[in-house]
Order: sequence, then C-alpha cells, then structure tokens
Amino acid sequence: MSHLDFSNCNPNGNTTHEWEYGTYEFDEQNLSSANSTTEESSTNDNEYIPGTFEGPEKTLEVIYKAGIGAPNGLRNMTRDQLDTLCTAAKCTILSVASTDYLDAYVLSESSLFVYEYRLIMKTCGTTTLLRCLSTLFEYSDKLDMQLSWVGYSRKNFLFPSAQLWPHVNFGEEMRYIEQHEALQQRLRGDGHILGPVTGDHWFVYVAEGSPVASKTATPMASRSPAVLSASTSTGDFSQAERSGSATPTSDNHTDEEDTERRARTKPVPSRSLYRAPTINTAALAQAAQERAGTYRTVNLMMFDMHPDVAATFFQGTNGLTGKQMTAKAGIQELCPGAYVDEAAFTPCGYSMNAVKDNEYSTIHITPEAECSYCSFETNAQLEDYAPLVRKVLATFRPQRFVLTMFGDDTAIDNLTRLPTQNRTYGDIDQLDGVYQRSSSTCTNLESQRQHCVMACYSYLPFDPLPLPVATPLFAPVVAPLRADVADKCAEGLHKAMTGCDLSECQLLNETEDDEEQKEMIQ
Repeated sequence: MSHLDFSNCNPNGNTTHEWEYGTYEFDEQNLSSANSTTEESSTNDNEYIPGTFEGPEKTLEVIYKAGIGAPNGLRNMTRDQLDTLCTAAKCTILSVASTDYLDAYVLSESSLFVYEYRLIMKTCGTTTLLRCLSTLFEYSDKLDMQLSWVGYSRKNFLFPSAQLWPHVNFGEEMRYIEQHEALQQRLRGDGHILGPVTGDHWFVYVAEGSPVASKTATPMASRSPAVLSASTSTGDFSQAERSGSATPTSDNHTDEEDTERRARTKPVPSRSLYRAPTINTAALAQAAQERAGTYRTVNLMMFDMHPDVAATFFQGTNGLTGKQMTAKAGIQELCPGAYVDEAAFTPCGYSMNAVKDNEYSTIHITPEAECSYCSFETNAQLEDYAPLVRKVLATFRPQRFVLTMFGDDTAIDNLTRLPTQNRTYGDIDQLDGVYQRSSSTCTNLESQRQHCVMACYSYLPFDPLPLPVATPLFAPVVAPLRADVADKCAEGLHKAMTGCDLSECQLLNETEDDEEQKEMIQ
C-alpha cells in the first residue's frame, strides 16, 4: 500500500481556503461571480424560483467514544426520540431497515443512519439540520455517552435565499454553534471551505467534543439501556438564538411549499421493514474492531442528469413505484448484495438507503430540469473507488459532478490512490465523452486526524467525425482527428517507441496524475 501525503495542500495553490471565525469574516452575501452556483452572490443570479427544490444535502455526523455508555449506545433511542430529532430538522421518518450494525431511516428529506456510537443525518431542501444537535446531546447524555467528534458539511446552495435560519449562510451556521447555550461549551471546532468560492465549493465544520457538560461515565456492565421520553426536549432555543441576526430571513419561501410540491406517498411503518439475520456476536465484535480506524465516506453530487434518466423518477407521469424505479435505473448494481429500501415521491423524486453489514449507500434524486440533482454516498471500504465512480456516472449521466471524500488518517493511508486524483473519468457506458477535472482541493485536519478531499468535474463530449473537405490534388488534409482514431494512433506510436501497450503504461493512461497529485503519493 502506498502512503498518501497531504503536505502539499497549501493555501497558495488550488487548495483549501480556511475560514477562521473571529479572525476572518467570510461574507457569502458580498461574493460576486459570473458563475451561477456561487452562494449568496451579490448578482442575485440564483433568486429562488417557485416550484424548485434544493437538492444538495446538509450532512451532520456525530461520533461518541466506543465502550462508554449504555450497551447499544445510540440505538437505544426510541422512535419518539428520533421523531423529535427529525421534527427539529423539519423532516419525517418514512421507513427503516436494520442490520446488526445500524438502523437506516429513509426520511422525507434524505436519510438518517444510527450506529451504536455514530449518527449520520443528511437532509435536503429547506431543512434546519443543526437545530436537532442540542436535542441529540441531551439524549446521549442520559445514555452516559461521551462525545468524541462532530462534523457538519454541505455544498454551496443553489438557492441560498430560500433557506431557513440558521442555514442562511455558513457564517450564520457557525454563529449558531458558538452562541447556542447547549453547544458552545461542548464543541471547539473550525470551519473550512474547499474549492473555488466562485464556483462549486464545499463547507466543512469539524469539532472535537468537550467533556465539560458530559456526565461521568461508568462501566458498561453496571447499567441497562435508559428509556427516554420524547417530551424531555421541546426544541426551544436560547434568547441569543432568537435575537439580532438570528431572525429567519426566508419569509418568501416555506417548508410547506416543499411539502405541497412533493407530497410523500410512502406510509410511515410501525416497525422495521427489514432486519438482517443475526450473526455471531464474537464475529460481529471482531469485524467492528478490524474496521475501526478505517472509516471513510465518498460522495458524488451530480447535476443536470440526462433527460432520459431523469424521466424515470417522475412518478406523477410514469406511475412507477420506488422499487420499479430502482430496477429501471439499475441502482441495485451500485450496491450488490445490499438490501435496498426506497421511496418514490409525487409528483417526482426518489430516495433510497441500501444496507449490508455495517455499510450503507444512499441515493437522493431531484429530477426537475430547473434543479436537476442526484447524490450518491457510501461508507463502503474499497481499495479503489474509480470503478464505482464510473458505474454511478454511467447510471445517471450528469453534465457535471462534485466528488468528495472524508476519512481519518488510517482510512486514507490505506488507499493506493484517491478518487479525486483522476484527471479524467472515461470509458463509461452510454457516454461518448469524458469527465474532466476542473479543480481539486484537499485539507488536513491535524487535531482531528482527518482528511477532506474534493474535486469538480465537467462532461466533455468527443469531437464528432469531421465532414469531408474538398482539397487540391496532393494537398495534405488537415482536420482534427476523431477521439477514437487519435487514441489508436497514439497507441501505435507509443508501442513503436517503448515496446509496451499504452493501456498498460502507468504514466500515460486515462487516470494519469498531474505533477501536483503525483507528489501526494510517497
């Protein structure tokens, strides 16, 4: 295995722009750009359009120290408690699928994954994800759990003016955490911006948990799981949160509009739809230990799906169920062997969770042309993610996508190459072109021993076969070569000069590293 070195991620190149609250005030509202994806642009290119939907998700991940607290940890939370968390975030639970490792909930806006010592919640639209964090801490404190780490991330919004407080901009989100009376003593973290601020970029906040407000931990064997009442938390907020700039600024758009536009057609089940067969507890513990310290997630945020693909997810037009959409789109092939729990929305939209052992994959689709978006995320631990990335791209055929990876030191070091190192993604079924990388960014979070990487790609079709051009006799024909013809010429020339096939050459193949990315591998 090769070691990946992030020492070349410096602020002078195409790398991380660090945002330090209190030192440098990053004002998204004053950014101006010709790119329509810039959040809070002063040109107001992204004024909210009625009937559109904000597809890119907000993601919250909370990790607790293993072995401390009630047996089964966060999985002791009752359905009422989970409903309370979702209410604070302005979403609802539609269904649940469980394995011995996790409970995976499909939400009205994305997904929730609950492990023993880890919780991941993803919400789209105009949800208020951060507002459930204090309630989660209240529940985990009563389970005698000890907070270890919190991460919050999201891409820049397409329609930032439509968001509800505190998600009106990244600065306000950071203020919410630092001023909340139940959060300010628990979290000590930093905000980061990955990617060009004039284009697609990724906001990341990471914090180590402080034991200031935690209960004194006692041995696991000395207690039984606590049963909590959902009424113990009302979702109220401090006076500081309700004053000054904390006033909601999106009166022109409400979550009721989203609910009306995409009425949820899947009933809320009273019990789990799926439960994996119980396995040997000793094998379970061994597998958990082997996978500890190698946790990483990969996320593709795809925009402008091919119209033929997008048409699959309009239930109001085609009448397909969620399971039929899964089959028609070939989604099951992206997570072989996993159980898929899906939901179709009316008039359009699709969500699914796939679970297998301790791994999950999740897909969320907003197919409207005005806000076409599809996301794919997985925590599957693969040696090489490039084949999976190609399968996902072949399935949805977007015009552009943002690829991110988040993981701890060990997880990243175990990779031979990062998926963002590919300068291009080609050889994709049903596509006569390649995805070319336009930017790549990475940052090393030293105190948390974590790495974030991000790259943006756009689709470039191959040149069409040129039309014949009349030329004088014996005059050379000068015309651009079609891409496949040029590739064959290059293969013949390369073999003649080096004696080896071009496809086998590690220095000149499709995933050729640029000089900067080569230096990342030791």
